[in-house]
Amino acid sequence: MKRLRLSVLAVLAGGALHLPAHASSEAQDRAAGQLVEQIHMGESIYRDDLIQDAVRRLYRIAPEHPEGLAAELRLAVQRGRMDQAQALLARLKAAAPESDAYRQGEALLRLSSGPAAETLTRARLYSAAGRVD
Repeated sequence: MKRLRLSVLAVLAGGALHLPAHASSEAQDRAAGQLVEQIHMGESIYRDDLIQDAVRRLYRIAPEHPEGLAAELRLAVQRGRMDQAQALLARLKAAAPESDAYRQGEALLRLSSGPAAETLTRARLYSAAGRVD
């Protein structure tokens, strides 16, 4: 009987050891989601410092998180650092090649360099001037 009690206690203790890991994973997912929201909020109010802070904290929870890499890529393009943006796109491809973040980053980089960038700039100028041609 004593052996059965010890076996039951061992099983219960073993199951209890797995609960915190599962709960910890859910907590990390929630925290990562909140940080991604902070990144988007920082982008919407043009606060690069908020974006960088949220990305840094996101990497502590989930290194190479696709949304963090995409946010860094958008900042690099905004600042005209195309070499850094290319490196970030490569990291994003390695981390999540089939993600929306990768596809959007790839499109952003394509539109931000070469002839597409000139066409986009011209379209923005025409739009600001009220021209449609």
